[in-house]
Amino acid sequence: MSSKELLRSLLIFLLVAVVLAVSAFALESVFPNVPPVIEATPEPTPEPTPEPEFECPLELKTGNITHSRYVSGYDDGSFCPDNTMKRAEAAVMIYGLLKEVPAERSEFADVYPEDWYYDAIGVLAAGGILVDYDEDGMIMPMEEISRAEFITMLSRFFPASDAECPFADVSEESAWYEHIAKAAQLGWIDGYEDGLFHPYRSVSRGEAAAIINRVLGRKADANYADGIILHLFTDLTPDHWAYYDVMEAALTHKPSMIHGVDEQWHYVDTEPLALPAGPYYVGQECYYIGENGLPVVDGYVGTMYFGPDGRYTSGDEEIDAYTKILLAEAVTDGMTAEERLLAAYNYVRDNFTYLRRNYYNSGETGWEMEEARTMLRTKRGNCYNYAAAFWAVARQLGFDAKAVSGNVGWSTRSHSWVEIADADGVAYIYDTEMEASYRKQGVEYYNFYHMSYDNVPWPYYKE
Repeated sequence: MSSKELLRSLLIFLLVAVVLAVSAFALESVFPNVPPVIEATPEPTPEPTPEPEFECPLELKTGNITHSRYVSGYDDGSFCPDNTMKRAEAAVMIYGLLKEVPAERSEFADVYPEDWYYDAIGVLAAGGILVDYDEDGMIMPMEEISRAEFITMLSRFFPASDAECPFADVSEESAWYEHIAKAAQLGWIDGYEDGLFHPYRSVSRGEAAAIINRVLGRKADANYADGIILHLFTDLTPDHWAYYDVMEAALTHKPSMIHGVDEQWHYVDTEPLALPAGPYYVGQECYYIGENGLPVVDGYVGTMYFGPDGRYTSGDEEIDAYTKILLAEAVTDGMTAEERLLAAYNYVRDNFTYLRRNYYNSGETGWEMEEARTMLRTKRGNCYNYAAAFWAVARQLGFDAKAVSGNVGWSTRSHSWVEIADADGVAYIYDTEMEASYRKQGVEYYNFYHMSYDNVPWPYYKE
């Protein structure tokens, strides 16, 4: 390199150095005390603190000292085991099983002090068993409660579990996954035939009793329950799948265990049933509740006899069997007493045919059983058979019916009909054979059901 080139390079280097120095001075004057940029190593993100495990301040009654009643029926004497449960009903049921009732209560805008479920919802909500169900803080007590919600309520009384849920329709992300998994592991619940749990399906009153009994290790004394007269509820008989669970839930008793598995009941609370006095028709059986609230046992109501089991009987097993078969075909669940009587009347009118048989003198009695048996066996007979058959069926329904042998019409020919008195003692005519005869002639104008003696198309004479 020549001396000229060397000099040029030196001058360029000096010029760059001066420019850099001036720039640094200018930057410091504009942004004084700027700290140097340092690449810091990021600290690790802390793990979220897990929520503390819920500890329920409430406790259920457990053990075998006394099994308290925790369900009741409705005012009409029914239990409605297949009806869906409301949230308020579930709360009252569980509230009745608390070992101690604390003073603390939660309040909700849609629950009022005069409500029959006020205490139950307030206490369970304060204890963390119930939570509000919308953003407005409402509890919605009369909404139906789902199977998942009901299980979750019960599960909160017990420690957490790490069980896996066996039901494909219960997602791990769902709020009740742990509760349903725990319930399945402990044997509280089973799936349906399709292997699913159906968490959104409403729980029925019968299901609720069955689940609670499993939670508490309670099981009915079947031998005792089979002998309960009237079975406590007018719509629940031993052939219903939930019968024994409801009996376990509906009667306070002291249990002892047989072989560590089956219960044997002692000191059963047999307080009078909360049923109005009168006849009750339950599963083709007729019972009668007296004014004292207890079933009539081995005694008469009018001319009707109720046996040692509290059931009406004609005294003839064959007639009792026939009438029950007839009623099983004629009446349906949910009918009122009058609707059942009309259905039985129509059945006798339409399902038997006329055949000339025995005749009796006016005012004669004692023939009813034989003629009823003949008609129910053969389905053919005359007016005495028609009357006797309806007489037997009406009594099986709880009506103190009377079969009358008398005369009818201006010519006073021999005839028979049924007479039933109302609550005031006024007797009314029920004439199945006469109505059947006119219908076979195509005449449906006449109605011989519940006719007053003062308002008949022709005279009825009786001794």
